[in-house]
Amino acid sequence: MPTLKAEPVGLRAAQDATLPDEVKVAAANPRNDIGKFVLIRLLGRGGMGEVWKGWEKQLRRFVAVKFMQAAGDEDRERLAREAQVAAKLEHENIVPVLEVGAAPRGSFIVMKYVEGVTLDRAQLTMKQKAKAMRDASLAIAYVPFSFLNIVDS
Repeated sequence: MPTLKAEPVGLRAAQDATLPDEVKVAAANPRNDIGKFVLIRLLGRGGMGEVWKGWEKQLRRFVAVKFMQAAGDEDRERLAREAQVAAKLEHENIVPVLEVGAAPRGSFIVMKYVEGVTLDRAQLTMKQKAKAMRDASLAIAYVPFSFLNIVDS
């Protein structure tokens, strides 16, 4: 079986014609390199941290990278528990967790990247809003109650 090699970073990546343009631009800035991933752009901020669109170098795919803002030991443990719980869930309305890691920016979870807009920015009809609520409810109902206790502890 052939060994997969990570794609180039920095200036070499900027010259790689096979990479998407946004990856080339981001890879030219060394601050965007976090090991196996290149951070492309900030998708959003919340109470717990930031979510970035990223690029997985070796598998050449877009991912979402969720960083913790506060990074004390308790926060890192909570992030690890969240990743462990989410990685066990397989449901069409739950975004899969691919891995966890740490970088100078902090601890992070890597998830499947889902193209789209947030609900607060989506211009939905009442029927579409009801469907979104139904889909979210089905995902929440799928999660075993025992898993919820693990994340909250």
